Amino acid sequence: MTLYLIGVSGVEPSVFGPYKSQEERDKEAIRIHQGQDEDEFLFLADVSPDGELALDTYSASFFMVEEDEESEN
Repeated sequence: MTLYLIGVSGVEPSVFGPYKSQEERDKEAIRIHQGQDEDEFLFLADVSPDGELALDTYSASFFMVEEDEESEN
């Protein structure tokens, strides 16, 4: 499985990756999300060895946990 992130700002997509692990991709998603505006979106993209693409989203709570940890420091 090859792991990517797809960012969308308006109608402009951006592809980030590939990443070596889900943990690496999650850390990068947090970094990217911190610089995004409310009208920008971030999607998970997994590509199987046979080329099948699966898209998913991060839950809002995934990013809220990180924001809560930052505000405590």
